[in-house]
Amino acid sequence: LKLVTPCQSEEDLIDEYTVYKLYNQVTDLSFKVRLVKILYFDTVLNRAVFERYSFFIEDKEHVAERNNVLAKDRLATPFDMNKGNYIKLSVFQYLIGNKDWWVSSRKNIVIMQPKDSSAGLYAVPYDFDFSGIVNAEYTKPIGAPDDLIDDRRVYKGICFTDDQFKEVFDFYKQLRPVLVSIINNQDLVSKFDRRQILRYINEFYTVIDNKYLVKQNILNVCETRKDYNLTN
Repeated sequence: LKLVTPCQSEEDLIDEYTVYKLYNQVTDLSFKVRLVKILYFDTVLNRAVFERYSFFIEDKEHVAERNNVLAKDRLATPFDMNKGNYIKLSVFQYLIGNKDWWVSSRKNIVIMQPKDSSAGLYAVPYDFDFSGIVNAEYTKPIGAPDDLIDDRRVYKGICFTDDQFKEVFDFYKQLRPVLVSIINNQDLVSKFDRRQILRYINEFYTVIDNKYLVKQNILNVCETRKDYNLTN
């Protein structure tokens, strides 16, 4: 199992762990995580050194088995993806303010293939530490302005119909109390940090509740087949 340990702040790690828990509520096609506290022990001096929180990430083969699909290391474009899965994923990445992913290069994405090839491929995301919701200090360039976090929320998904976007926006609106509850119940995150995360999420809901903001931030920047040199 992959073990994620703190780069600097334990709270950043807990924030990222929480993002995984949020996405578990969006779809079963997601990595389960388990929080652990690790005691680091100096075997030479025969004494405990320190304790740190970390978390385990489910193996991709287990994710595939749970969902009756196969994990595939293969080339794909967003237009090969299952539409229902991909629009939820794209909007979630926009919700958390994460630009650090890409299907075509499989950057922080695992491709899953169903037995019925006509259903399209599934994209399963991981590695959320560069998201605005985590806002880890080590992800900020030296000398960058404090409002850099606002630049992380960029919609990187493809274009869908108005009805498809409305459906997924309604889905996230219904899910909102669950997401808020998960964040509020994360006692290992400071109250201040929880308020900051909730503020960041509330900004997402402000966007999807406003047709002008949806057009400006999503419809005007979504990718088309031409962006991938696809003619058909």
